[in-house]
Amino acid sequence: VLAPFVDGLTGRRTSAMASLSTGAKLVSSMGPLSDPLFDASPVAIADGEQEFVRLALDAWNSEAHAAERGARCAWYRKHLDPSELDRRLLEIVSP
Repeated sequence: VLAPFVDGLTGRRTSAMASLSTGAKLVSSMGPLSDPLFDASPVAIADGEQEFVRLALDAWNSEAHAAERGARCAWYRKHLDPSELDRRLLEIVSP
């Protein structure tokens, strides 16, 4: 999935998050609002147009591996799944 954003990738990008939740390869972009959570994620983040094109071509030309897809799904569930976010918020606000 190619998801360039002029202001960067965040967890609020529902189309990108939906694709990530399925384990799809995701190529996105860095910007002033980029969420640092994605620095250590399985998402390919480009810093500029030429790098975006290179990462997109790399993703297109690489073979799909079930283990990589599973790892992307697991990363999403650990960090961004709505039920996980709810659990973390409840820990913060509950005494």
